[in-house]
Amino acid sequence: IILILLGIFLIADPYTSAFALGWLVGLLLALAGLNICIFSFSCTPKPVLAIILGILILICGLGILFDSVGGYQLMAFNTVVTIANIFLLVGGVSRIIEAFQTKAFNPTWGLTLALGILAVVVAIALLSNPVVGMLAREIILAINCIFQGILLLTVGGSMPKEM
Repeated sequence: IILILLGIFLIADPYTSAFALGWLVGLLLALAGLNICIFSFSCTPKPVLAIILGILILICGLGILFDSVGGYQLMAFNTVVTIANIFLLVGGVSRIIEAFQTKAFNPTWGLTLALGILAVVVAIALLSNPVVGMLAREIILAINCIFQGILLLTVGGSMPKEM
């Protein structure tokens, strides 16, 4: 039931849920940067590059957390959407490479190639307009939550009442 309600909330208010997700990413980045710094300072000899990386990740996370214009975390919003779209782009490119590498023994290499090209095209389109990317991601996530909730209710309802 919670997943169904979450899906309905994501569809009803995609902007708020996107900003909440962005805030969560900022918090996780800040904690990861702090963790890297603490671990690096406990090592002997001190890994200077790891300390610098930890400080940079911490600064990025704090920047995402405390960047707000009109109450909305714009940096968090853009960061989450951009990272998701970069993953989509890299995944599409890797599918294209996989299609050509497995062409000799994979009868569905054409489908793999088509999906890779589609992923690259969609990623480029979404990277050019982050708002559309955020809305598309929110709608897909909402539909997924609703169907997962329905599935869990169906499975739970079909289980025996007494164990």
